Amino acid sequence: MGARTRKFGAPGGLLLGAALCLAGCGLLGEGDQKPKVTHRVTTSKAQLATVDQYLEEIGNIVALEVVNITPQVSGKIIKIHFTDGQEVQAGDALFTIDPRPYEAQLAQAEASLARSEAELELNRMKLDRSRDLVPQDYLSPQDFDQLKTEVATSEASVLQNKAEIAEAKLNLDYCYIKSPIDGKTGVRKVDIGNVVEPSNQDVLLTIQRLDPVYVDFTVTESKLNLVRKYEDINDLDVEVTVPDNADLTGTAKLYFVDNAIDPQTGTVLMRGIMQNQARRFWPGQFVRVKVLLRRLPNSVLIPQGAVQISQDGTFVYTVNSSQQAEKRMVRLGQRQGKNVVVEDGVTAGEAVITTGQIMLAPGMQVQVIPTKPTEPKTPGPGASPLGNQPGRAVNVDVPDGLDIPGRSKPKPDKPKAGPQPPSQGSGGAP
Repeated sequence: MGARTRKFGAPGGLLLGAALCLAGCGLLGEGDQKPKVTHRVTTSKAQLATVDQYLEEIGNIVALEVVNITPQVSGKIIKIHFTDGQEVQAGDALFTIDPRPYEAQLAQAEASLARSEAELELNRMKLDRSRDLVPQDYLSPQDFDQLKTEVATSEASVLQNKAEIAEAKLNLDYCYIKSPIDGKTGVRKVDIGNVVEPSNQDVLLTIQRLDPVYVDFTVTESKLNLVRKYEDINDLDVEVTVPDNADLTGTAKLYFVDNAIDPQTGTVLMRGIMQNQARRFWPGQFVRVKVLLRRLPNSVLIPQGAVQISQDGTFVYTVNSSQQAEKRMVRLGQRQGKNVVVEDGVTAGEAVITTGQIMLAPGMQVQVIPTKPTEPKTPGPGASPLGNQPGRAVNVDVPDGLDIPGRSKPKPDKPKAGPQPPSQGSGGAP
């Protein structure tokens, strides 16, 4: 009796083939172990430091003094003594208005004074001669009173002429317009030959004092009491930086808090004063302002890149002694440059993961790679643009024979050069 052949249906054959394939690949065996996954990460130790508690606001630079130069007499501009943008000192000449009409007015006032003084002298002489005539009834008391009135009138005329002279001299001095402050000139609004008149609308020039400068900013009313609390303890410093240039910094002193809160915005105006000898800051410039309230010693700092956010709140990953990731919920304080203060959740000296948190979970094995910068290697042809960047590469132990999509397969060896034996059925001679 011949051997019996057992036939399998299609489903049974497929199952048997899959089992044989998995067994041959080594995936089915004792323990049925899964591939181990190790995440490559970088870490940084939490540090203890003394930091500042601060308020961060947006402000702008304001000139210490701003003067709009306007004419105080009418006349034609005959000379300009400065160039646009020039640094000037108090008392430096700026404009000259034609002084000739005012010189004539001064001369006229001086002549009127001379006439009034002559009349006064004559009337006094008349009064002195008439004093002895009244007791002898040669002059009536009424006529004597008239002489005294003429003397008083002449004295008043002299005073009036002196006032006219003072006014004429003042108008003549107004013809020579000078800088009232030390500062920098702007662009002039008139040229030589223009006739100007006293008016608030007729501004000839604007001068601004640039050293020192004000730093104006506002804080919300909820922060006002905090500022006043520490302002009473010591003078508060105000750090000033330009948003587009982190190297452009300065330190001001808070010296003014407005006496009322703006009801429309709910903010209060504050002002600092800052030296600006190098003219690094300019009026109207927007700046970032930090009001330093107090120093906080023994604060725990970690890099900002270590902080992660989830539905449960803010957390970081730390590395335990078993080289496993450990999730820590943290309460953060204020940012300090590229670092952030941790008020609770991490202690000084603990290693927090700064890169490589993608696809990381608590309990996963991690491999800490050094953070010391090394010379970058040029990737070869066809290499991934990610390379082995921290936080992106994942090492997986793959059993031999397991086909993974995207994994390159070893290429068969190429035949060696030289005569090859003919293939069967080629028809060639042996």
